[in-house]
Amino acid sequence: MPGRSKMRTLAALAGCALGGWILGGCAETVGPASGQPAAGSKTAAAVGRSGGLKLPGLGGGGYATIYTIQCMETRGPEGARMVELMAKGLRNVQGLDPKLVRAETSGTVNRLYYGAYKGQARRDADQFTPPQAARDDLATIRSMASGQMQPFQLATIVEMPTPDPGPPEWDLRKAPGVYSLQITYCFDKPGLPNHKEVAVEICKSLRQEGEEAWYLHNDRVSVVTVGHFDESAIETNAQGQVVGYSPAVVALQNKREAFKYNSECGSKIVRVIGGKRTAATSVLIRIPREPTNEQPQRPGQQLPSKTNPPGNR
Repeated sequence: MPGRSKMRTLAALAGCALGGWILGGCAETVGPASGQPAAGSKTAAAVGRSGGLKLPGLGGGGYATIYTIQCMETRGPEGARMVELMAKGLRNVQGLDPKLVRAETSGTVNRLYYGAYKGQARRDADQFTPPQAARDDLATIRSMASGQMQPFQLATIVEMPTPDPGPPEWDLRKAPGVYSLQITYCFDKPGLPNHKEVAVEICKSLRQEGEEAWYLHNDRVSVVTVGHFDESAIETNAQGQVVGYSPAVVALQNKREAFKYNSECGSKIVRVIGGKRTAATSVLIRIPREPTNEQPQRPGQQLPSKTNPPGNR
C-alpha cells in the first residue's frame, strides 16, 4: 500500500480528467501470428540449432538491455499536457529520483517514463530480464493514488527506446510491394550487441552477397526480410482461404537454406512439437507503411475482409 506522503503527492491531481487520453502502457511490438514462434517472444525453449544465417563476427561485450518503466501513454495535445502534469507529480514523490522522470512525445503519442535499469542476464533462457529494483519501483508507481483513481495502474516495464541504426534505404518500410519474406527475428541476447545492430549486420551481409535484404526495428525486436512481392504472392481458394504461396515466393525460400526458416538471431531453432522435431519456416509479412507490422494468413486461414483488416482483430 502506498504511504500517506505518496497519497498526498498525487492528491492535487484528483480533479484531472484522465479518461479518454490514457491508452495504457504497452509498447508496440512486431510479432507473427498463426503458429509461428512470436518474434522476440523470448519464451519458447529451443531444443536444438542447425543451419541458419551466419552472424558476421558480432561480439556484444558487456552489452545488456536497458529497461525503463512506462507509466502512461496518451495521444494528442491534451494528452501531452496530461503527461507533463503527471510527470510533475512523480517528481515530487518521496523515494523516487526526480531526475529519472521523463516525458517524451513521438508524433501524436505521448509517454511518461521513469528510471533506467540494466538488465540481468538469464543464461538458462539466453535473455535479459529486468532487475528487482525495476520491479520494486514498478510496484510503487502502480500503487500511487489520485483521489479514487490509480493513474499508473497500467504502468509496465519496457525496454528503453534506442536509436534505429542502419541505412534508411534498407528499412522495410521503404521497400516496394506488399509482402516480404521474414527469415529471422532478433532480440537482445547475452554476448551479442543491441538487437537492432545484429539485424542491420545480417542485412548488410546479405546485401553484400547480392540479396535484397531489409530490416525493420522495434524497441523490443528487429526482423530481417528478403525480397518483395505483390498481392499475387499468396494463393487463395474460392472461400478466401490461403492455400499457399506463389511459385516466386517458394523459389526464394528454396534459394538458400537460411531462407527456408524463420530463425532466431540468425540461428535456426528446432523444437519438439508433438514428439516431432520441427523448425519454424520463413513467412511472408506485410510491408508496413506504419510503425507496426503484420503477417498475411497462413494456409487454411480466412483472409480478413476490407471492413475487418488484421490490425482491428
